[in-house]
Amino acid sequence: MSKCVFIGFDFSMNKPAMCILYEKKFHFFIWPTDIPKNTIKLYEECNVNINVRHIGSVSTSIVNSQIVLEHTKRQVELADLILNTIDEFMNSLCTEDDNTPNECDIFISSEGLSFASKGDAGLNLAGYKAVLLTKLYTHYNDRLKGLYTYPPISIKSIAGCAGKGKMKDKDAMINAFKKEPISHQFHTYLCNGKFNTKVHYMKCVDDIVDSYFAVKTMLKKEGFIK
Repeated sequence: MSKCVFIGFDFSMNKPAMCILYEKKFHFFIWPTDIPKNTIKLYEECNVNINVRHIGSVSTSIVNSQIVLEHTKRQVELADLILNTIDEFMNSLCTEDDNTPNECDIFISSEGLSFASKGDAGLNLAGYKAVLLTKLYTHYNDRLKGLYTYPPISIKSIAGCAGKGKMKDKDAMINAFKKEPISHQFHTYLCNGKFNTKVHYMKCVDDIVDSYFAVKTMLKKEGFIK
């Protein structure tokens, strides 16, 4: 798997997450629109790259043409933000003698839209994702060797969470992630209960976990690992 960059997305409009695997090391990124300061600090402590976007929801009181315009503007802004983050991160891995991170092949995976994504929300999410994938394809061009989308059930199957009663249970995915042999502080913090709340987990934990399993699904489905 050396000399390749594997990127997995758990994509949403309000709190997308990304996992990058390079040279057998995992790196996690999130772009929430609203998150408590103590949670931000915790993510920073465990080396999760967090970029909080200070934007409100799109008002439904404005006319339809303005709603479309605002969503289009946000689609482009978010895609550019993610693209710039990837470039900056890969640049940070380069040295004077080794520019491999900026030259190696790239493989990208994401989860397809679920059947629960209906109406305007589903259409908007599809639009945001389409803009991102188009920009990734245009920007990386010859380096982009694979662009995969997997049904939610395929990703949950790789995590061992496709059984009855587990499909809609986000805790099942998080518990599966805890059992993964990952050397990353986020994994350590999560296993030690630092992201626990009284009833669930802190915001974005499930998104990071899903982005990780998007990468693992690609590795297994496309034959990079057994």
